This record gives sequence, structure tokens and C-alpha cells, in this order.
Amino acid sequence: MQNILYLSSSGELKGGGQRSLLLLLERLNRGRFNPFLLCQSDGELVEEARKLQIETSVVPFPSLKKLSLFTIIKLVRFIKEKRIDLLHTDGPRNTFYGGMAVKLHPHQSPHLLSSPSRGEEGKERGRRIPLVWHVRVATPDKYLDPFLPSLCTRMITVCKGANSRFSQRARNKIITIYNGIDIEEFNPEIPSKIRDEFHIEKDTILIGTIGRLSLEKGQKELIEAAKEILLEFPGLKFLIAGEGKKEYKNNLIKFANGYRMEKNIIFTGFREDIPEIMKGLDIFVLPSHSEGLSRTILEAMASAKPVIATEVGGNPEAIEDGVTGILVPAKEPDKLAEAILKLVKDKEKREEMGIAGRERAEKLFSIEENVRKIEELYQKLRWKM
Repeated sequence: MQNILYLSSSGELKGGGQRSLLLLLERLNRGRFNPFLLCQSDGELVEEARKLQIETSVVPFPSLKKLSLFTIIKLVRFIKEKRIDLLHTDGPRNTFYGGMAVKLHPHQSPHLLSSPSRGEEGKERGRRIPLVWHVRVATPDKYLDPFLPSLCTRMITVCKGANSRFSQRARNKIITIYNGIDIEEFNPEIPSKIRDEFHIEKDTILIGTIGRLSLEKGQKELIEAAKEILLEFPGLKFLIAGEGKKEYKNNLIKFANGYRMEKNIIFTGFREDIPEIMKGLDIFVLPSHSEGLSRTILEAMASAKPVIATEVGGNPEAIEDGVTGILVPAKEPDKLAEAILKLVKDKEKREEMGIAGRERAEKLFSIEENVRKIEELYQKLRWKM
């Protein structure tokens, strides 16, 4: 049995990283792995983990500008008390704190100090507890990226596009494991009620995006594209699901209303019923300026929806351009509008791409495959010299 300590940069479930972590915790083989969870803040992730009978606590990880020795000491004590065998982190800040704690508590747990191939117990005493950093974004951190890999035993990137943020030497520690989703949760055969909720006719083409409302998520470019599209197809509807800072959200709404599109663009706010939304769309759009491997792209594909996304981060690894969707340059609303119009005008192509996307999601992006590869990595690190 391996005791695994997970450090999460949030206790909420609003981000894709935390949703991915919860799926992993739900499916982890509890006969081989005993999980513990420390979250940066309280929230739904904390509640759900406790429902899974996982020992979960809230431990703030202060900004590195206000380095907390107390937090490091607290982690060292936790590692010692719970006899932790491996740390699994998800962000630069908790990777730093976890790495410092491991350095101050370098010995592997006694029950993992021997193996069938190594003979007597204690042979590996002095071996540092492995630390795995789950790198979920492709955007580099120019201050920490040169340093943090030295604290890690291995790094998991969610797409090969994220590997380039690290030096060639650091890349030797990288293994790419794609995000996984619950494929059946997005079964397109199960009808959606989302159109009824927002009074959208069955034959109205509905184009949607899901994500935190922020500049880098590109909702502004989608609104600009919608302005051009509605000149040709005034009956289309656009659905923007997600929440963000109140001021930014209000600015987006004002921007849309300034073009008199208030009847065509629906802002839903934060939603938990992502499968319902996905299955109610005709086209899914992700206009982000940067990404790791977007869960929403995978969820749209599993829902048999064609995807139009920007050619950033792991998007080109998820989407087979021209087969499961269309890739467009970031920050270019004209190109985005052109791609959307292409699919609006071609129902047969939308359906073909949707079917191909579902098949691709089943083959490459199932949560079962994701968990299998992560568990395999844990096992390798258990016996690694």
C-alpha cells in the first residue's frame, strides 16, 4: 500500500484541474493506494473528497513572496505522521512547498524501504520521497520553471505542447498523460433539457463555449465573431457558460449589448451541469489565448459535437483538424467567424465531425486510461532506485 499525498491549489471544483483530480481520486485503486488531500482553500472538492472517505484538510500555501516556513514545517510533520510515500502536486506554489518539505524529510517510509528485488529492509534509507508535479498549463512561469524541476522526481504534462516550457534537461523528467473524462457521462444518446430552460427552438443552431470568464479565455473574440455571423444568420443563438470577475462579466455583457445581440447571446453564469450544456449544443467553440489540454474540448468530443478551437497549447493534440473540428489562430475573430460559418452551413459536416470526435475521445481520453497510466507511474517510482 502506497500513501499518496495530493496537494491541490484550490478546494473548489470550478477549474478543470480540480475536476480532473476528483475523477482520479474517485477511481484510484484503494487496495493499492491510500490517498490524502491538502487543499489551498475550502470548497466543493474538499467536501467531495471527504465523501470518498479521504482524509482531507485545508492548508494555505502563501505566495512565495511571503514564504511561510510554518507551512513547510507543517508539511514535514504531516509527511512523517502519515508515513507518506509520494507527493503529487498540481501547481508551482504547492510544488515549491512540497519540494522543500521533501528535502527536509528525505527518508522513504519504512514499509517501502525494501522490495523483493532489493533484499534487506533499510537498503534504500536516505532515498528522497518522490514528488510528482502535474503540469496542467502550457504557459511558462519564467521565474519558477528553471528551478522547480530540480525539486521533482517526475513531471506529468497534460499535453506535449506543455513540454516546451521547460529546459531540455528538465524534459528528461517529463511523462505526458492526457486528461481523462467520464465518456459515458457525455453520452450523446441521452437528450438534453438545456434548450427548454433557455427557450431555444429545436431547429435553432446553438453555438456555445464553457469556461471561466476572463480575457485569456477569448469570450470577447467569440462575441466579435458572433457580430459578423449574425449578419448572415440572424436567428442563431450563442451560449456563454461560466463565471468570472463581476466587472469583466459586466463588460462582456455591455460589449454584446452594444452590438444589439442581447437576444442572441445568453450568459448562463456558473454551471455544474456541463454534460447537459454540451449535449444541447450544435457547435462547441473554445477561443482561448492559451491552454494546457482543455477538458471542455474532450467533453464536447465525447458529446459528439464538432469543436472549433484556437491552435494553442494541447488543442492541436486533442482535435484532428478537419476531422473532429477546426483549428483557428488565437485572437483573430474574423478567422473564428469563418470557421463557425463553415459548420453552420454544413449540417452533414457537423454530424461527421461529431461522430469522429466521439470515437477519438473513447480511444484516447477516457478517465480509465488516465488513471491506469498515473497508477503505473506511482508503481514505477515505488521501486525506482
